[in-house]
This record gives sequence, C-alpha cells and structure tokens, in this order.
Amino acid sequence: MTAANLQVLSKTSDITFSDLCFSGTILIFKSVEGMFKYCARADQLIKEYFDTETPTKAQFQYSPEEFTKRASKLRKIALKDTVLKESFLEALQEIGLTTEKLFWDKLILRLSPHSTTHLSERVRFLPAHRDTWGSNIYASINLWAPIYPLTPERTICFYPNYWTKPIANNTAEWDFEIIKADMKAGRPASIGLTPHPTEELNLADSLPIVIEPGDLMAFSGAHLHASVPNESGEARFSIDTRIVNIDDFKAGKAAPNIDGNAPHVIPEWFKHVQTNEKLSADWQQNSVEEEEL
Repeated sequence: MTAANLQVLSKTSDITFSDLCFSGTILIFKSVEGMFKYCARADQLIKEYFDTETPTKAQFQYSPEEFTKRASKLRKIALKDTVLKESFLEALQEIGLTTEKLFWDKLILRLSPHSTTHLSERVRFLPAHRDTWGSNIYASINLWAPIYPLTPERTICFYPNYWTKPIANNTAEWDFEIIKADMKAGRPASIGLTPHPTEELNLADSLPIVIEPGDLMAFSGAHLHASVPNESGEARFSIDTRIVNIDDFKAGKAAPNIDGNAPHVIPEWFKHVQTNEKLSADWQQNSVEEEEL
C-alpha cells in the first residue's frame, strides 16, 4: 500500500470523507476525544463483565463456555449502552461528519481471543471479507477502533492489492434469508455468518495496521480485510460499525463492486443514528427517477 492509500487526518468533511474512502484510501483520525470517552466506558464494562483488572488476559481465568457466555452478555449490553453511543456520535462530529445524514449498522464491541480455545460463532477471528459482499450497499464505509493497545499480531489487516483485483468468493450462494431462518430455528448459520473467499490468501500479502486507543480508522466496506490470527497471548477488544451517508446513497456515489454477487440488497441493516429509521432502497430509486425527469 502506497502512502497515497493511507492518510492520517485530524478533521474532514462529508464530501472529502466519502471521496477518499470510495477511492480506496484508508483514513486514520488521531486522538479523537469522543473515542477516548468511548474507550473509558468500554473498559469499565469489560472489567465489570469479566470481573478482572486485566481484560486482555481474561480468557485464561475462565473455561471456554464461561468466557463466551460473559462475552455474549457484554456484547448485548454494549449495544444498548447510551454512553457508548453518545461518545461515538461525538467522535463522528468531532472529525467533521454530519451525523444527521448518517445511517449505521450495529455498533459492535468485538472480541478476538488469543489462539483458538475460546472461540465461538460470535467470539472469533473474522476471515478475509468485504463488508459489501453481504449488504450489497457500496456506499457503506467501515469505522473501526481498538479499546486497548494493539500489536501487529493482534489487530486488523488489509489486502490492498484486492482493491482493484477480484477474488473468487461464495457471495452468489450466500443468502441472508437462509441465515435468518437458521437463527429463527436456533441453529448455527449453515452458510456462515459472513461471505468469504473461495481461493487461498497469503497472509504475507496482508497489511496489518496498528492504531492507538482514541484513534478512529475509516475505510470503504469494499476493502478486503480480516482479523490477524491472534497468537499474541492477549485478546483484542475493538469496536466497529458501518455507516451510509444518505446523500451518497441517493446519488449512487459508492465504491466499485469488483466481485460481489450476493442475491439481495439489504439497506434495512442500516438505521438512522438519531431516529432509528431504516434505510430504504426506495430513496435511491426515487432519486434516480427524479434525475431522469
């Protein structure tokens, strides 16, 4: 990845933010006050639900079953925590985004344990994927940040060569309706929770990025990225979500679709950050029709 593909900023604007992300640039916003507040509240919750002062070592205190039970409860609590939500929205405003224009997916507190002993369907490494493979919303932009300090062995990585290069994948067979049916029946997702490549990737071709607690990273959902397999001896706690600016969505402004073939577009995954109203595919269609008139 060249320097032109990675930019460190203190502030942006809605248009510049979208233009850079949709061109493949990864943005890093340093020392964002709202993210420091987010990390402080998340640290409080993590220590409470794992009953420890050393959260990144918590898995060594519990059996895999007990650890994933506590992690699941923590994730659910974090989804509803108003301090976390308000701190994150403050961070978005601080970096220059107009939150009134934003729709987002769930604000997820994610946990990637050391090694493979304490993994589950929800507490796991994320294999290489493009987030747009699932939603088919190419106007979506990912936001990601660590709660505790990272190392290259305990972070997120990108495959920058695949920004313009397709990779074989299972998106044509990945159907969210099947996953919903599996969830309703109380069984694991038969086709996997996320679409994935069907050709092998070389980890040596990946680019791990290490940022600090209080920093915020943004990148197009079309970027191929993954969790670095964690053999560091400590768990990774991070936060992520996806956002869509309604102006981008209505105008059809988006990253390119290189290799996604999922059968459904799922705008309803995204809800307005303030009103909770669901994003609707009709808005984009109406905008196109108005322009044609």
